[in-house]
Order: sequence, then structure tokens, then C-alpha cells
Amino acid sequence: MYAAEYHAQAAIGAALALRQRRLDPATIDHITVHTYAHALQGIGSTDAVWHATDVDTMLHSMPYLVSVALLDGDVSPAQFAPPRLVAPDVRALMARTSVVEDPAITSAYVASVSTRVEVLTGDGQTHTATCEQPAGHAANPLTDSQIEAKFNLYAGGRLRDYQRRVFLGRVWELERFPRTHPLLESFRHPPRHE
Repeated sequence: MYAAEYHAQAAIGAALALRQRRLDPATIDHITVHTYAHALQGIGSTDAVWHATDVDTMLHSMPYLVSVALLDGDVSPAQFAPPRLVAPDVRALMARTSVVEDPAITSAYVASVSTRVEVLTGDGQTHTATCEQPAGHAANPLTDSQIEAKFNLYAGGRLRDYQRRVFLGRVWELERFPRTHPLLESFRHPPRHE
């Protein structure tokens, strides 16, 4: 669902669920991300995922992705603009984030890519959300309209409306084409009025 590392999808989903509960990021004292061993090793434990400032690394940083999801209520192209990568509010929240392995979650992996996010707020309350199978997982596939919305979001600044409409129309009929040429042609020669 999100343009981020596969193993962060459930963490993003859980963080966004917390954000939807009107959790005020300014009240957060600490975040603990409970995940499976493979996710921890890949995107939650190396020095780079805590301190890098480049887009490629941040797409693979569990602390960054959870922090911007909680702060912004979204993980989209805006969260990967260079100023956002180094924003003080994001860095401060990342510094109050831990990523840990949960043995029960690890034992359920690969059948489940569950992640639980726990947020401790200044009033001593703990807020928890778990994402069992994130949107886009084979067990929770995106709808056609979600796929189209994601495509339009990411292609919007690069392709004209006409190009996106033609491309999507051809994608949904891809099995009719013996070659990809008609699909790729949709990126060329838009009408003059666009």
C-alpha cells in the first residue's frame, strides 16, 4: 500500500490506526514497535535506519516510517521530500522509538506479517494498535480503486491526466496484449490540449 519497504507495511498500518484515534503526537513519550525478527534485522536495528538522511534509506527505516505516520497521518511522496527527512519533529520522535522482536510475532511469520505499535503518552497511558496483514498483502489485497489511487498519487507529477487514464485502461486489459508495446505507448503523445 505504501511506497516503503515491505516489512514496514504492517508497522505503518498500526501507526496510522493510532493516528486515526486522534492520538496527539505531541503527547508521545515513547514508541515501541513489536515486530518479527526479519523485520527488526532488516529495517529496525542498524545505525543507518536511525541516522540516515537520504530517501533510499528512509524508505527502509522502521523508526522513520512509524514516526512520520504518527506525525503526518500519511506515508506518501510528501514524507520523502528532503526537508521532511531531517525535520526536527520527525528526528525527535525517532529518538523516542524502539524496535523490538516479539517472539510470538516471529513464530507466526511468514504466514502473518503482523506488527504491534505501542505508544506511551505523557499521562502514563499506553495506546496500542496491531496490524495483522497490511493492505496490499496477499491475504489483504488492494482493491482496484486503491491501486488506481496509488498509481495516480505517485504518477501525478510525472504523467498527464490523459496518459494516466490511458495507461490504467490498458493495465486492466493487459492479458489482451501479446506484448507490452501498447501499454508503454500510453506514455507518449498526449493530446495537444493537455
